[in-house]
Amino acid sequence: MAIFGILIAMSDISEITSNLLNSDPVYIILALFITPLTMHLRAIRLHEILLIHNERIPLVILNKLCYVGFLFGVITPSRAGDFIRAYYLTKENKVPYAHSTASIFIDRILDLITLLLLVNLALIHFPYFLENDIFRNFIWLSPAITLILILFLYMLTREWFLDRTINFLETLFRRLIKKDRYMKDRHTKNRDVGEMALDREEGRIALDREEGKISREFHITLQNLKNSKKRFLPIIFINTVLWFFILLQTQLILMALGENVDIIFTFLAIPFTILAALIPVTLSGLGTRDAAMVALFSLVGVTASKSISLAIIFLFMGQLLPALIGGYFYLKREYSKREHS
Repeated sequence: MAIFGILIAMSDISEITSNLLNSDPVYIILALFITPLTMHLRAIRLHEILLIHNERIPLVILNKLCYVGFLFGVITPSRAGDFIRAYYLTKENKVPYAHSTASIFIDRILDLITLLLLVNLALIHFPYFLENDIFRNFIWLSPAITLILILFLYMLTREWFLDRTINFLETLFRRLIKKDRYMKDRHTKNRDVGEMALDREEGRIALDREEGKISREFHITLQNLKNSKKRFLPIIFINTVLWFFILLQTQLILMALGENVDIIFTFLAIPFTILAALIPVTLSGLGTRDAAMVALFSLVGVTASKSISLAIIFLFMGQLLPALIGGYFYLKREYSKREHS
C-alpha cells in the first residue's frame, strides 16, 4: 500500500482520473469479455488435471470454485485462494485431499513455468528491442534460467528423479498428517476430560487408519502423475491459450488508454509485472505490480500516470471483478457438486 501510495503521489491524480474516464469503451469492452474467457480456461485446465486422478467434477462447479479462489486470493497476501480451492474440492465435492492438493499444485507450477519461460524470452529480446542498455547488465540471467528450465524438464523424464521426488513428497506429507493427527489427538484428550465417552486408544487407532489411508491416496496420486505424462499435452495447450488471452487483455487496455505499444513488448513485459505481484507481501500484488509496470513501460515512453491507469484497470478486470463474482458464489454457496447432483 505504501508503494502504491508513493506512485500515486508522484503522479498526476487528475491525469490518472482523466485516463480512466476517457479510455476507449470499445477496447475496454473487448478486454472485459476476456475475463470470463480466462476464468473458464482456468476451470478447463483444472478439470483436465483432475481427470488424471479420475475425478470428474462438472465444469460449472470448477468455474465457480475458480471465482471463489480469486475472492480469497484478493484479500490475502499469500495467494490463499489456491488453498481454498483445494479445501472446497475436498470438503464440498468429495475429492480426496491428496488429489485436490496435487491438482492445485500442478495448476500453480504450470503458471510459474509459463511465467519463467516468458521472462526468459524477455531477457533475451529486451537488449535488442530497446535502445536502453539496462537489461544488458542482466544478460547472464537468460542462460541461467534456460539451463534451470532445461534441467528441470529433463529431470521430469527420469524415473529415478520421479521416484525420489515421490519418496520426498510422501515423507513431507506424512509429517503434515502426523501434525494434524497430533492436534486431533490433543483435542480428543480435552474432550475425554469433559463429556467424551469414546475410548482414547480407539480414537488413536482410528487416526492411525486415517493417516494410512491418506498416505496411500497420496502415493497413488503421485504415481498417477508419474505415469500420465502424455495427458499433460492438452493441459499445456490450454495453459498456452490462457496466457495468450491474459497478455492480449493487457494490450487491449493499453490501446484503450491511447498507447500504441508494440504488442511484442507488452507480451514480454507483463510476465515481469505478474511475477512481481506474486511476491507475498501485498494484497493482490498492489504496489509491486504497479511499480514494475511504471518501470518497464517507461522504457517505451509510457508515462507513469498511464502505467498506473493500466495497472488499475488490469487489477479490476483480472482480479477484483472475478473476486466480486466469487463473493456472490461464496455467499450463495454455489461451489458444491452435491447441490447439483
